[in-house]
Amino acid sequence: MGKLEELKAAIRQRQGCDSRFVETVLVRESIPSGASWEGDVAIFDLLGHPTAKRCYAWCEPVGEEAASRQIFQVIDIPPVESAETAIRFALAAHERKAASGNSPSNSRSAK
Repeated sequence: MGKLEELKAAIRQRQGCDSRFVETVLVRESIPSGASWEGDVAIFDLLGHPTAKRCYAWCEPVGEEAASRQIFQVIDIPPVESAETAIRFALAAHERKAASGNSPSNSRSAK
């Protein structure tokens, strides 16, 4: 399964609806604390989702093995309205969880 198909399958499983690939954009984003991220974010239209029209999805390697990766997804519910704000949201959520001592999980579908 290719990366886009894997992202679509994850969206279907997590969001409970189908999606249509729109484009992939390169995002370079940072938040005031200094955390930063750079990479490709795939943008999907959500088909039949009850509250969101778009989903922003990307994956990151897990550990040293390139074959193993974690998929993140954030839907476009304000304040998220673009790939950049989805990454900003995910960075801030990761920092909040790290500060509270919890392992980072994926709130607001940031998985």
